[in-house]
Amino acid sequence: PEGNWPLIAPSAIPFAPGWQTPREMTRGDMEEVRDGFVEATRKAEKAGFDLLELHAAHGYLLSSFITPLRNRRGDGYGGSLENRLRFPLEVFRAMRDAWPQGKPMSVRISATDWVAGGVDGNEGVQPAVRDPRCPVGPHDDAMWPRTGSQRRMLGLSSSWIGPTKFPRPLCGVPDPAVGGGRCIVGT
Repeated sequence: PEGNWPLIAPSAIPFAPGWQTPREMTRGDMEEVRDGFVEATRKAEKAGFDLLELHAAHGYLLSSFITPLRNRRGDGYGGSLENRLRFPLEVFRAMRDAWPQGKPMSVRISATDWVAGGVDGNEGVQPAVRDPRCPVGPHDDAMWPRTGSQRRMLGLSSSWIGPTKFPRPLCGVPDPAVGGGRCIVGT
């Protein structure tokens, strides 16, 4: 639609029919976005924050890299789950390098897309972040698997994560689950 901000995304796929089509991100775009996250990290430290969360859930940009519904890239950032996680993990690692080592970080992810062909409990993001290259670890960092927002968008009622088949804890650190305005910390 005319007059909208130009959009960027992993792939040139509109959210829904009739919506604006984003431009597929270039490597330069990814570096600019990563650097923006790092700058925000430095500002958060300067402002005195004690915990930093990377939001890679709910259909936002980094979440869009993870889901095969929005990421149809033909390069090293698309295809397999490992490739789709590559850019979000690059952002996390750059932020972690800029954040004081004694302060924790968390990563909020959508554990399922609740749509056929998307990320689900079988593929899930959890198995990929459990490998030895897992970015979280000795800093009391945490993963926040979240399942609810897409269900609400699809007209389904529950926003609770509920009983999961996901391995706990992820990478040997707590994995809080958020839903309905409450936080449940798994150990």
